[in-house]
Amino acid sequence: MYHRVGRLDHAIATFESALAICRQLAFRDLETEVLTHLGDAYLADGKHDSARVVWRQALSILQQLGHTDAEGILIRLQMHPTSGPKEE
Repeated sequence: MYHRVGRLDHAIATFESALAICRQLAFRDLETEVLTHLGDAYLADGKHDSARVVWRQALSILQQLGHTDAEGILIRLQMHPTSGPKEE
């Protein structure tokens, strides 16, 4: 929700908290969704390298699970193949 209304700082913090919970509880499918949304929020915030890092994590998990959603992550990585502007 925060991501869609431009509150990227809140979105990123919320996704990071959700990611920690998913990892603690070993909810791998949900972890990939959170990683994907976290990457989208990073990208919207201009943090291209951070987005690619978490998208690669999601892709790795999806491939391990044999999940068809891996293609969506591959598309994101192909659309954003290099670093964007310098991250802070």
